[in-house]
Amino acid sequence: MSDQGGQQPGYGDESGHGQQPGYGEQQPPQPGYGQQPGYGQQPGYGQQPGYGQQPGYGQQYGPPGYVGYPPGPRNSGKAITILVLGVASVVLFFSCIGFIPAIIALALSPGAKREIRESNGQLTGEGLITGGVITSWITIGLTVLAILLFVVLLMVGAFTSDTSGSFDQEFGALSVLR
Repeated sequence: MSDQGGQQPGYGDESGHGQQPGYGEQQPPQPGYGQQPGYGQQPGYGQQPGYGQQPGYGQQYGPPGYVGYPPGPRNSGKAITILVLGVASVVLFFSCIGFIPAIIALALSPGAKREIRESNGQLTGEGLITGGVITSWITIGLTVLAILLFVVLLMVGAFTSDTSGSFDQEFGALSVLR
């Protein structure tokens, strides 16, 4: 103990070294882990940075009162619908109704392109429209090819059938083989 009336060293000396701040006094900021004290110091945990300071994790950007980022462009709902219809048309091609969503997608595409163009950059989705239109045209092309193949097979079958024999005669010949 020192000779200052039973106080521990550092309390109450006039040099100012080692003094603890009194009740309500501001403590000097402590540097964070891995930071050098002084210039460019980040605010401590729970402190908001002032205007013009770099914010830390989970803190707001910009001037005080500014919340979040400005809204950016978003995808057009029509563009998403066209893409979904185009993909569905390819999937439904094998059930013989794939051309229906393909035609709907192709009918919606000019309006969606116009909507994106007139939004002044607020809407995007031209790539989605292109994908939907391409898949729709693929489905329509495959449908046309399937119809042509079917017609050709019918014509080949009609010209190559044996008109001299009937089904009963062929069936009777098979029953004799048993």
